[in-house]
Amino acid sequence: MRVTRSLRLEAATTEATVGESVTVRVTDNLGRPVENAVVTSESVHARTDERGLCRITFHTPGFRTLKAARSPGERVAYRSARATLRVVPEGRARLARRLG
Repeated sequence: MRVTRSLRLEAATTEATVGESVTVRVTDNLGRPVENAVVTSESVHARTDERGLCRITFHTPGFRTLKAARSPGERVAYRSARATLRVVPEGRARLARRLG
């Protein structure tokens, strides 16, 4: 019997700077890390490690939708997850962080 679990996608921040990598964590609905999940956003993609972590770098500013997906195994299938991240030009985020 196959169980279906929902993925959860969490970025270390909601606002990233162009050229800087962002750590992304993928867990299941029980809070366990999901290894080998693929996190994508347009042409950018990365695969999670055994801790459910990966790093993604964006090279242009804008709002990005991140999507996490994992191929089903023999016993577990996964529902994908999405999150939105704002990518700002270099200098702008640092100024906002100083003022905030």
